[in-house]
Amino acid sequence: MSFVKSSLAPEPLAPINDVVVNQQPTFQWSRVLTPTDSPILAAPRYRLQVDKDPNFSKPAEFNTTATSYSLVYRQSLADGTWYWRVGVIDANKQLWTFSPVQQFYKEYRPPTPLQPAQGSTSLGVPNFQWVPLDGAAYYRIEVANNPLFNQAISATTDHTAYTPTGKLDNSEYHWRVQMVDKDRNSGPFVLGRVTIGGGVVYLP
Repeated sequence: MSFVKSSLAPEPLAPINDVVVNQQPTFQWSRVLTPTDSPILAAPRYRLQVDKDPNFSKPAEFNTTATSYSLVYRQSLADGTWYWRVGVIDANKQLWTFSPVQQFYKEYRPPTPLQPAQGSTSLGVPNFQWVPLDGAAYYRIEVANNPLFNQAISATTDHTAYTPTGKLDNSEYHWRVQMVDKDRNSGPFVLGRVTIGGGVVYLP
């Protein structure tokens, strides 16, 4: 078997081309020939760099022998624009040329509300429910009688439902919920609105 020695930089495969990813990304790249006098398949190690700065002023760095890398606990990325590149560390522990820089946008999806229906009326304190999201460690929900969420009731739960405690007067209420991952990176809120009628409701 023979090989043709090509570029010493891996070719980025994913995520690339300004793609939007809705979960923590798995970085993937092509395998390259080890830069030695007699090239062989599979580099001893690769170094992945990830940074919010396209100049990689303070990159997070990860070494691996594989051609992909998935972020683990305490490595997850906040929502926003990110840049990454990968290079070969050869058998002599020399770091060779990095791949072309790739850009992507990471943003968690907002939860999808299930109930109460948008703009509906509830005779009592509603049970707020939403569809679960992959990657969520827990959810943060806020309920307020104003759209600015001043003095809002705020709670966290690892379930996909929440019923406020205390009392809620007859009024129109605004509610919002977002996912939070294991590293406390939060996704966007989804907004809802419900009117509570039928008198003051007291919960046991």
